[in-house]
Amino acid sequence: MKRLLFSFWVVFMSCSASAAWESNVQDNIFGEKDALLVGQLNVSNAVSLFRCSGDELSFSYIEFTKDSNIKDKPADLLFKVDGNNVIKFDATFRVKNDKAVEAISYDEEKITKALSELKSASSKYLIGVNIKGPSPDYDYKISHPGDVARSTSEVNKFIKACDIKL
Repeated sequence: MKRLLFSFWVVFMSCSASAAWESNVQDNIFGEKDALLVGQLNVSNAVSLFRCSGDELSFSYIEFTKDSNIKDKPADLLFKVDGNNVIKFDATFRVKNDKAVEAISYDEEKITKALSELKSASSKYLIGVNIKGPSPDYDYKISHPGDVARSTSEVNKFIKACDIKL
């Protein structure tokens, strides 16, 4: 799946900037669907990612970096669509692989809410990560806006493949 994600990211980033959201669905050997819903951000080294594989559903902020000295830390993963309230996910910030780090959450209720809001989005979304340090001076905060182009059609493909009811 890591190879699929990286390959999909390379293809996605080479597509036109107007394709802000893209989905990819594949069958796996167990007769289940593996699906990705990737959201482009205003930076070239990060994406938003919804993923389902079998019974597992996740949402993450992925940043492409070679820094592998990061230890797993609790984090807040924040997501906001248009004028809606911020959805705060309890997440883990960790090394994903040798090319990326991620803040990831498996909270299905909040993921479903985020997908529902994204499906009806009209202008933009924001994603952010807040990692608490030993004191406020050492907190790590990052936030990026993203475009919602194609979000409705791509969310529809993703939720159909993952059998998610919004």
